[in-house]
Amino acid sequence: MKLTLVLALGVLAISNATEGAAQSANFKCPPNGTVAEYSDGARTTWVEQVGNACRAERKDAAGMNSVFLWYAPLATTFERNNPGYVTQINPSRLWPLTVGKTVQAHYEGQGSTIGYFSKWDYAFTVEKTERITTKAGTFDTLVMLLHTKQLPPSNWEGTFRQWYAPELGVAVKYENSDNEGKPTSLSKAELTAIRRP
Repeated sequence: MKLTLVLALGVLAISNATEGAAQSANFKCPPNGTVAEYSDGARTTWVEQVGNACRAERKDAAGMNSVFLWYAPLATTFERNNPGYVTQINPSRLWPLTVGKTVQAHYEGQGSTIGYFSKWDYAFTVEKTERITTKAGTFDTLVMLLHTKQLPPSNWEGTFRQWYAPELGVAVKYENSDNEGKPTSLSKAELTAIRRP
């Protein structure tokens, strides 16, 4: 079982790099009550800021509900499953997001299944800026890449890429893949609508 990071989701679109896009972004939560809907049927509702994190509720395509804390693009955790994750990874180090910035981290502890423990190495990178057009609009984004490697005896590796729109405070595109190639672990989606109070 792999460590599951439930991430604020994003969008699928053909886009071009943009010179005018912001090269950095400071931490902020979307306004309370912001609702983002995605082409895979998922919906995220932003509830409140809690210290250096944003509390959100997510309903996935299967109708399962979850509550999570969002610390930065690519860095989200379930409180009940991974209380040590935030301490070890310290995802707030990603802020401010700046093109070229890389943060490496190591996690040892419980994964997405209670009672399952393992070790993972992470590398978070702010790759570039890109302007993206989605069903919800056109946004300047920072492209974020997370490379995750589960340490032996597992040989699992995965990549998660998000296009984060500082204007909205949410990701507007995401693509997820791993070296096992399982259909359930390969995903991408599009931001189809966003409603702000």
